[in-house]
Amino acid sequence: MEVSNGGTLYADRVTANNNVTAGLWVVGAESTAHLLNSDIFANESNGVRVGDGSTAYVRNSDIFANKASGVRVREGGNVFADNVNAYSNGWAGMFAEDVGSMIYVRNSDIYSNSASGLYATDGASFYATHMHIYNNENVGVEVSAAGYSIGEAASISSYGYITDSLIYNNDRQGLRVELYMDEDDDKDPDNYLDLADFERKGETAPTLIAERVQVFNNGIADPEESFSGATNFGAIMKISDSSIWGNGWSGVWTAGWHGRADITNSDNRYYANGRTVLDNVTIFDNLGNGVDSRGGQVTVTNSNVFGNTHDQYVNFTGLSHRDEFSTVFCIRSGGYVDVGPVRIGNNPIGASGGETPNCGLASEVTLSDPQTKPFPVFPAFPAFPSPFLP
Repeated sequence: MEVSNGGTLYADRVTANNNVTAGLWVVGAESTAHLLNSDIFANESNGVRVGDGSTAYVRNSDIFANKASGVRVREGGNVFADNVNAYSNGWAGMFAEDVGSMIYVRNSDIYSNSASGLYATDGASFYATHMHIYNNENVGVEVSAAGYSIGEAASISSYGYITDSLIYNNDRQGLRVELYMDEDDDKDPDNYLDLADFERKGETAPTLIAERVQVFNNGIADPEESFSGATNFGAIMKISDSSIWGNGWSGVWTAGWHGRADITNSDNRYYANGRTVLDNVTIFDNLGNGVDSRGGQVTVTNSNVFGNTHDQYVNFTGLSHRDEFSTVFCIRSGGYVDVGPVRIGNNPIGASGGETPNCGLASEVTLSDPQTKPFPVFPAFPAFPSPFLP
């Protein structure tokens, strides 16, 4: 099925499968599709593909076993999904990319996809509520800026907002937000993002907000490689009124690194000091630390952290090891963990084998520096369309 050039489609009880592209493709400015009580599966590309400022409304439908993502939104497209199952797709369950692209999904299950469950990158956003997101082969809920070949049109400010949901049994993290940057200058558009891009573009780091979520049993699929419940790599994360337990490594893990600054390989990538805010969060029985900072800037209020295998709160300084890559990252200065009015003391760690990389470039680079916007004011959930179908 294809809708283009400003057209409108109304479809009820439709099966779309084994197409050479998407099962439903909505393109062209102001094109609109309404899909109800339908099955979209086994297509050679995405199940539902929306772009060019068009919109799809999907309700009471299953989107599964497509070779790419279940739902993919690009180029300013919008998807509103209610009571949708997106599962067993060849990449993400629901995926938004590019400036202005948005997924608004509620009362839905996203599970058993080959990549992340719900994912926004490069200026896209998602709003999700009353979700079950589980058994995905990568991350449950993810926000990032890829940072490759940025050009003038790319965007850093991806945004995700999820409430009242269960996020569990994903192979890697339950929640993850990430921003790679580059120590090099801003002249080569093929470089990763650097702070000059923030200043030039006037943007905020990728941001993930989670309220009233349960994040549990993530990162335990592979005993050789464990992952935390929630991870912030150099970006912005806020979690409130939530519980995080039983994950493969730390409950909440925040990084500000210079990497890869090892002896054999340095490609100048780094994370700025990630900023994490935890309010009224219970973090327990995780297999690493409760709240773990390695160059992150973490504020904890009204929370209960207990029963984690290692430290309940820890602020590492010095170096951080990634043995699977044979690398030693330099932890950026300026990291902290504040628990109410108390600042947790530093925990220095050194290099293994007596070798120490040059950490001279790992100075503090905070996301409140003049090059970047301050912690954002979170936009409210937009109004869900009502009536959903005419």
